[in-house]
Amino acid sequence: MNKTKRLLFPVLVIFLMSLMTVSYGQQASAAPIKLRYSSALPPRHSVSLDQKWWGKEVEKRSNGRIVVEVYQAAELYKHSEVPDAVITGAVDMGLGSLGEAWPGRNPFFEVTQLWFLIRSSEQVEGDLDTVRNIVFPLFQKLGVKALHFWAFGEGGIWSRRKVSSAADVKGMRIRAPTQGDWVCIKALGGTAAQIPAGEMYDALTKGAIDGIRTGFESGFNRKLYEPAKYLSGPTQFTLYFAFMNPKVWNEMPKDLQDIVMEVSRETEARNFETSKKGDDRAKAKLKDLLDFHVFTTQEVGQWISVMQPVYDAWMEKATKAGSGAQAKQLYDLLKK
Repeated sequence: MNKTKRLLFPVLVIFLMSLMTVSYGQQASAAPIKLRYSSALPPRHSVSLDQKWWGKEVEKRSNGRIVVEVYQAAELYKHSEVPDAVITGAVDMGLGSLGEAWPGRNPFFEVTQLWFLIRSSEQVEGDLDTVRNIVFPLFQKLGVKALHFWAFGEGGIWSRRKVSSAADVKGMRIRAPTQGDWVCIKALGGTAAQIPAGEMYDALTKGAIDGIRTGFESGFNRKLYEPAKYLSGPTQFTLYFAFMNPKVWNEMPKDLQDIVMEVSRETEARNFETSKKGDDRAKAKLKDLLDFHVFTTQEVGQWISVMQPVYDAWMEKATKAGSGAQAKQLYDLLKK
């Protein structure tokens, strides 16, 4: 019996080693997971720079098991097209504004573009965990896996005539990039115009519009200070977010999911800082390039008073859509 065991033992060892070799070979030869990541923001924007950082960090920390291909400046899809592209699996990941393409799916997402409701990063930065817990489950219901927030930054009104008070908007034709902007402009007696970002400069130059509502850094990069005589703000602080196709996410091994989320949290914190620096650089230069009016505390209070019916209407729409509890929770957080 002992002699039989001694004869079988080497055979067993060889068999086990062969299994391990096959298993290792399969792992070594497994193709990396490729993530195609679509954004419509220009490459120079602080969000775009940190988007590339996210991709490189995920590749590095996964030891090449994940490969990220970043596409910017609408190379694959426009802002309005990215959500459907991710939901259908035409692309693996997307970057977009909460308030741009999502209010049509749930009016709750108008919140980040309602003027003077979120005016700076300080209002949300210290409560990002709470904001994520309110917002991200709503995206899951709409068919995407939300990863983290992006700080697009502060924005205002670039115009051919000065805007200091809410009354100044009356009669103006202003480019509205989101449903929230559209609602605000109409409530103030202006006319909201839908114009692609790439056509804003020409439209303002030719007088087709009187103003543009967009970010400080974004507007500076697009040289809107040339056709605009005035800039007023901030009217709001815009949040973007990164999201993934849920099937792609669920098929990813747990250890790689952990890496993606680890890098996502670090990217979020990093981007809030780079966004502030980007806004500060843009604002410092813009003050020398056009008449830049920064709203006073008293003026902000007057704007908020005028905008209150807009906030109430948003809350009502969110409630009808089944997101009233989330809307109230976020509104109370922002108002405090």
